[in-house]
Amino acid sequence: MWANRHGDVLNSDYLDCASGPHLDLQWRALKNIPAATVACYNASGHIFVSTLNAPTEDAGCLWCFNGDGQVLWHSGTRVRASLTSPAVTQSGSVVVADGTHVFHWAANGELLWQVPFAHETSGVMIAPQGQIVVLGIDGVLAVFDAGHGTQLHTLRLESVAMAQGVGHSHMRGRAGEGMWARLQQRGVDASYVDTAIRRFLGIGVAAKNVPALHPHSGRIFIAAAGETAGETAGAGILCGIDLMNLERAFKVAMGPGCDTSPALSFDLTQVFCADQRGCITSHATDDGGVLWETPLPGTSSASPNPTPDGRLYISIKSDVVCLSATGEILWTSELKKQTGADVQINSVLCVNQQFIYCVAALGQASAAQWFAARAHVLLTLDRFTGQIASHAPLAHESVCTLSMWPDGSVLVPSKPFLYEAQGDEFFGLAKYRVSAASRGPWER
Repeated sequence: MWANRHGDVLNSDYLDCASGPHLDLQWRALKNIPAATVACYNASGHIFVSTLNAPTEDAGCLWCFNGDGQVLWHSGTRVRASLTSPAVTQSGSVVVADGTHVFHWAANGELLWQVPFAHETSGVMIAPQGQIVVLGIDGVLAVFDAGHGTQLHTLRLESVAMAQGVGHSHMRGRAGEGMWARLQQRGVDASYVDTAIRRFLGIGVAAKNVPALHPHSGRIFIAAAGETAGETAGAGILCGIDLMNLERAFKVAMGPGCDTSPALSFDLTQVFCADQRGCITSHATDDGGVLWETPLPGTSSASPNPTPDGRLYISIKSDVVCLSATGEILWTSELKKQTGADVQINSVLCVNQQFIYCVAALGQASAAQWFAARAHVLLTLDRFTGQIASHAPLAHESVCTLSMWPDGSVLVPSKPFLYEAQGDEFFGLAKYRVSAASRGPWER
């Protein structure tokens, strides 16, 4: 099951399944309700997604769907809008935080418990032993018992909030009136708009990402903003924290930025981090030591995507890069050359045995204006060559983390943060299923 924002506790965004490259729209849901981050699902096929609307009795901010896109239940007014992601437990229940509380819901919609946690969060993780791990964007880390919600441990990271936000050149300047009005027009809770913009851009955020967890030891790996003064001023930090007592195992410097979620190699010896310098670094999981560092041909805020064969994938906003287990760049996708348009990748990558999936905007970039999108697509790339194998049109923009089903279907959440609307309506969630039809590799 796709249990959290990045699939598994490794944060790999990898699913060990084989499927064809061609995807067609199966259904859409959440009309004019913006999704927050990702849609997770449990072993029974229940789909859970958080949303950014003002909660009402008819439209809550945590939704449960079946595999056909039918609403099974929602949270009503209990859960507030928040740029966070739910997490699915081994029993199939779902946990979500909304900046004021942590909630635990049974798969049938029964609220099992809620406990106070007054910290905005980027996501929730379920530890291998079943504990609930929540990281606030202010650097507060907490561990809860899944049975009753008892807070077992808490720790504040030795990090500081970033005053200016992450260095996303393609997002700079969008936190003005245009973005503010766009979010309200597209259904974001008016009381949450300012917080959403600051969170999206990383302004005043100490830890914007989702931790990775070692599946055996439970060690938690967190990338965070670093010190503002001294020899390491401007650098980020990578922390390894042991779950049982939240004692710090190591703290090492990394490149600036706290936007990217760390990811573990499948042999559990490496933890990968990307930074705003445009580098990806491999650290040893035992002591945080640097194993290798590779400059990328562009900056990235996406989580790295390790696969069982040792390859590593990452998006750099306009392209996808594939690296070897030792940090050698094997290929760059050169999407502009393949599509004939400027490209912005607006999702975390999702990977299976043969293919890479990502959401992209196609259009024109210029120094005089922000990226002008003319189309939004779900791309399928061959993961061994980087060539486009297929694509499916999206009706509107999506800025999201994708999730994949064992049959190769892909869930695409949508929230309207970056571009002007191209229509009067949109849908916060869509499911694309594998199709025999072919569209490519690319049709302009």
